[in-house]
Amino acid sequence: MTDVPLDPPMAVDPEVAAIDAAFVLPTYARLPLQIVSGSGSEVVGVDGRRYLDFVTGLSVCNFGHCHPRMVAAIQRQAAQLIHTSNLFLTEPQAQLARRLSRLANGGRVFFANSGAEANECALKIARKWGRERGGGSIVYLEHSFHGRTMGTLSATGQPSKQEPFGLPLPGYRMLPRHDIGALRSVFAQEPVAAFIAEPVQGESGVHPLGAAYLQEAQALCARHDALFIMDEVQTGLGRCGALRVHALRPGSSRCHAGQEPGRRPAHGRRHCPGQSRRRAARRRARHHLRGGPVPAAAALAVLDLLEEEDLVAAWKKPVDALKIGCNDWWTWGPPPTCGGWVSWPP
Repeated sequence: MTDVPLDPPMAVDPEVAAIDAAFVLPTYARLPLQIVSGSGSEVVGVDGRRYLDFVTGLSVCNFGHCHPRMVAAIQRQAAQLIHTSNLFLTEPQAQLARRLSRLANGGRVFFANSGAEANECALKIARKWGRERGGGSIVYLEHSFHGRTMGTLSATGQPSKQEPFGLPLPGYRMLPRHDIGALRSVFAQEPVAAFIAEPVQGESGVHPLGAAYLQEAQALCARHDALFIMDEVQTGLGRCGALRVHALRPGSSRCHAGQEPGRRPAHGRRHCPGQSRRRAARRRARHHLRGGPVPAAAALAVLDLLEEEDLVAAWKKPVDALKIGCNDWWTWGPPPTCGGWVSWPP
């Protein structure tokens, strides 16, 4: 894949770039673009040039940049109450938990600051659940990605990311994706505490897991009393044309891992139905910062927008058309890119 050079090239402020290089840990290879503002589907660079944003904050800014309803909700809540810690009750968090539970057909919600924390919570519950039953492995898939904590990285099917840290931890088992035979075999041969997967693998590419495969995994988890964990951090809430990919319904053996209602601080959430899972979770997964009033108010505004404008239904047609177009496109060869950004005429 080749890059298309922009003329003039993307711009950064040399002074800001120098400060960044001196004081920020270089965990990302940054694009040579400094963004100063955004509105809708556009962002503005430091030199005033506008760009169409195809990155959307890594699938966070689902309603575009600075949607007026979200801005108003954040400003209103920030003027009233910003933070209290989870020692106290706040209405925005309680209302958001109820809304998310209803979207997932019941259950309770654990908020987190990131998808990794939401998945980590689900994995901790799974390991505790397995220990209470005498053991059981966490089954995950090759090429998957669930986060960069020690637990979630252990469940990430990319050995190059695991090896520098001596991972995976004991009790994790990787399987090839789409291989129903291997899936049935591991459940038949050993105790399994949980199965975790992304319905569409994203970090390693765009690799959808078929409905039949995930339905079989869910059925095996129900039969063997294992947790069925769906990581929909980057696919849920309409991103793939539905509230949940394949509309897999949470049952007694399912924990539903994080979704991003538009603002990163509110996006991680773990939905956990079933009395046994709630017992395993009780007092084992705490976070004194997550689910604060401001991000909860922003998330409620996003859910309002989703419901009022019926966007999930409206997105389905263009999403289906995009799938067909992309399949046709790739038959001609990989397209050129310019780092995920397309310049927009001034």
